[in-house]
Amino acid sequence: MAQRLRKEINELLPLDAGDWLTELGNLRREVLQLEPLNAARNDLLHQLASREVCSYEQCPSRVMARRHALTNPLPSEPSRAPDSGAEQA
Repeated sequence: MAQRLRKEINELLPLDAGDWLTELGNLRREVLQLEPLNAARNDLLHQLASREVCSYEQCPSRVMARRHALTNPLPSEPSRAPDSGAEQA
């Protein structure tokens, strides 16, 4: 059943869909590293899935994703205070 569905889906996709899917996957991984898990990130990923994505750095979708990351940054890690009660050797 799965093989039949895969074959039917592949027949419906344009020939260059593989390149687009590869670039979309690369950009998706970049977004996942730059943004926290929240609704804004999910909305961005949905937008990217319906846009042209290309491999060059100035690709409009890539630029959009990077600008979005500036408005939805990962929370900074709390700094660890040194243990004041720890014994020194």
